[in-house]
Amino acid sequence: MGDQQLTFEKNTIENGLSMFFQLSYSLTPQNMIRRYSSFGLMYRGIFPRMYEDEFTVSVASVRLGSDFLESNPDFYDNETAIEITHKKYLTSSIIIQPDFQYIIQPGANKLYNGNVTVGLLRTILSF
Repeated sequence: MGDQQLTFEKNTIENGLSMFFQLSYSLTPQNMIRRYSSFGLMYRGIFPRMYEDEFTVSVASVRLGSDFLESNPDFYDNETAIEITHKKYLTSSIIIQPDFQYIIQPGANKLYNGNVTVGLLRTILSF
């Protein structure tokens, strides 16, 4: 797991482009999930006068274990999600965050026919 700021906006130490990633791996093939990986880019302050707003694009993928797949033929060997989100600060205590996800082989289950697009709206209130 890691994250790193790649660029900085003028006169700030927080705004700019950052990247993040996660990797995990199971040494035993009988586990349902053998490998998980994700990667993303986040830009804070991408729009003028919206210094705290964050725009993020990421991809996450899981690979299923070979023993699990042998005993569960109704599963694909992977699932992948592509996500785009924008965290918008309306005030210092009200944040909205629309989130769009495109999921390829949802649940890695062959019973689900096709891919899925999901749209969510997260609201954060802090007092």
